[in-house]
Amino acid sequence: SDAQNTFADKIEVSKADALCRQKVLEGKTNFSFLHVLLAAYLRTITQRPAINRFVSGQKIYARNEIVFVMTIKKEMSLSAPDTVIKVKFTPDDTLDDVYEKFNVVATDAIASLDKQTSFDKLIKFFNYIPGFVLRFIKSASSLKSTLSPILLMTRRRAEVIAAPEPRSVKPPI
Repeated sequence: SDAQNTFADKIEVSKADALCRQKVLEGKTNFSFLHVLLAAYLRTITQRPAINRFVSGQKIYARNEIVFVMTIKKEMSLSAPDTVIKVKFTPDDTLDDVYEKFNVVATDAIASLDKQTSFDKLIKFFNYIPGFVLRFIKSASSLKSTLSPILLMTRRRAEVIAAPEPRSVKPPI
């Protein structure tokens, strides 16, 4: 989905900054505020599972797993290609677990600089499809989602009209 939430506020982060510095001194060389934010969000999702839901086709679904998806650069330059990583977490993961899991996936994606990830292959596939075909598919799917409640109501109405008259049933003696 293309959802985006923004807010403006001032947040005191000196304790989180001190924690990041401590973790780096402990040997976690790439530890940053990002890991703290991911762990905090993970903890929030585990305590408030309703946050980990999504809407599709006017229905609400609960996700079965906790997955963070992030776009990263394969190297530190503006012209470097992007790739997307997907990191799975469990509800009982700690800050150190978040650091380890995230860094393993990110390091693997960066190390495979010459190899394409599954996301890279998917994007390459979509680049071969002409733009007018993609627009047609998108408009057809949005039209279907717009019309689906109407079609559903029409189908239900037809079922009610076509239903046989209720019969009275004599109780057994």
